[in-house]
Amino acid sequence: MASNTSNISITEIASATQRPDKVIGYHFFNPAILMKLVEVIKGSPAERAGLQGTSRTITVHDSEVEIGGDVITAIDDTPVKQFDDLLVYLIEKTSVGQQVRMTVLHDGRTETVTLKLVERPRE
Repeated sequence: MASNTSNISITEIASATQRPDKVIGYHFFNPAILMKLVEVIKGSPAERAGLQGTSRTITVHDSEVEIGGDVITAIDDTPVKQFDDLLVYLIEKTSVGQQVRMTVLHDGRTETVTLKLVERPRE
């Protein structure tokens, strides 16, 4: 299940399901040319790898926009240009316990981190 909600914590939504490892959150960007990390769950492999979610919200033309944080550019050398690229790859080609390589823009540099996929943490 994927949700684009900004009002309810994705962790809360996941914990209310029987398959929290299959719940992912995303946000729409206009234009959707970058897969920015909006939320990094505490205790997750992403947090342990040092990935950073957005750091603050600004208002642009009466809309709130998340800024700062890392930008996902590839997973296992497969380009990620929008959320669907990441979501489809994770659903079709991965499972809990598998390791994936995420290429990210982090503090202006391209970095590759290896993450072990785990069930989504419960709060």
